[in-house]
Amino acid sequence: MRPTGIWFDTYTAEARVLETRRSRLFGLALVAGLMSLPILAGPWLLGEFTFFFITLIAVYGLCVTVGMAGQINIAQSAFVGAGAFTAAKLSFAGVPFWLVVPIAALVTGVAGALTAYFLQFVTAQIHLGFGSPDLTTLMSRLPQDRVPMLIGTAMVGLVWQPGGWHFSVRPTYSHEFGGLFAHLQDEKGDTLRIAAISTQNQAGFVDQVNGVRHLASLYPDRFTLTSTQWADTSPVSLSAQVRAALADDPDILMIGGTTAQVISAVQAMDELGRRVPIVMSTHNGLYEVAKGIALERLEGDYAAFSFAAPGRENLPMRDVFEANATEGEWGLITAQATAQAILALRVLERAIADVGAENITGQAMYDALLGYEYSEEELLGVLPTLDFDDTAPFPIGEIAATAEVVRDGEIVDLTGGWFAVPALDKW
Repeated sequence: MRPTGIWFDTYTAEARVLETRRSRLFGLALVAGLMSLPILAGPWLLGEFTFFFITLIAVYGLCVTVGMAGQINIAQSAFVGAGAFTAAKLSFAGVPFWLVVPIAALVTGVAGALTAYFLQFVTAQIHLGFGSPDLTTLMSRLPQDRVPMLIGTAMVGLVWQPGGWHFSVRPTYSHEFGGLFAHLQDEKGDTLRIAAISTQNQAGFVDQVNGVRHLASLYPDRFTLTSTQWADTSPVSLSAQVRAALADDPDILMIGGTTAQVISAVQAMDELGRRVPIVMSTHNGLYEVAKGIALERLEGDYAAFSFAAPGRENLPMRDVFEANATEGEWGLITAQATAQAILALRVLERAIADVGAENITGQAMYDALLGYEYSEEELLGVLPTLDFDDTAPFPIGEIAATAEVVRDGEIVDLTGGWFAVPALDKW
């Protein structure tokens, strides 16, 4: 709380952190004490204080931009990273600590100043989001700014609402799972029995299960959700949950949460001497799990998604990437990123054709996204044909998905094409 009897007649005075003579003296004493820490503190205490103040710097920066200026800022980590990277490079080069600190601060300040300078000439036309943090941070203000956001990760039912300006190149995780389940059910010729393992401490993971439960309620002759077992995001063991799930004789085990859950489920099935194919998504999928356990132990497991599998034959997007990339390799993450980028570029082309290059705005991009259908050929095969409207934040109409599977110790495209996703209304 501010001390009483202090009045401000300028915003500069009001923004001062140290408002009284006493607080300024206390601040000087605090700074002097902190400056003595490298000399007086032991290694453990010094390490703890280091991490504490690194975090404090980032938090105070957010306090200024969000708390004082009222501006949503999702680039804070970039500027913190600029200072951190500079400090690390200088320290490894043997530059004294007392020089590292001001130089790193100067580099960060210059980066911020240049960014602010160039941004005054730029008006955002579309946001390319990279996951839930971007989505939840900006979703409510996108309609006010009249700038759409296009993300490359799958959607969740929690943000399925009409009239939004947030869109994904992919449907919800539950749609993607549903597409694979429909394919497997067609192969089986009987009701597909699905058991789920998920976690309750993240709403998006719970939403996946709710969506599949809704799928089973809509198509009871095709799908049955036998049970849902709840677990920690990083479990020590899943033996109890896997044992309970397998007691209902499921055909598949859906784990759309974390990589650690998939690995623990594989280990639990090895301990129990039983094996049921696991279905996962991309963020916790086959490539990620294979970093922790051998692919041979994932034989017959699946990952479901709705952009082209990176190993698909006759994929024009891969050809473009390999002909032009100067670094990096084609893979699952690259395929997902290029899917997002190619749709954004096609939308820009349509917007330019509609209003002219000099008149491109967020509104023009929004209108172009919703006003046209984008064919698989236009999208260079990395996405199926897509159509959008204002009723949902993902493609509408005939939604398609695909999947990869482990066969003979290798990750391969399941069908070499797309399979249809059963119609799902909002759950």
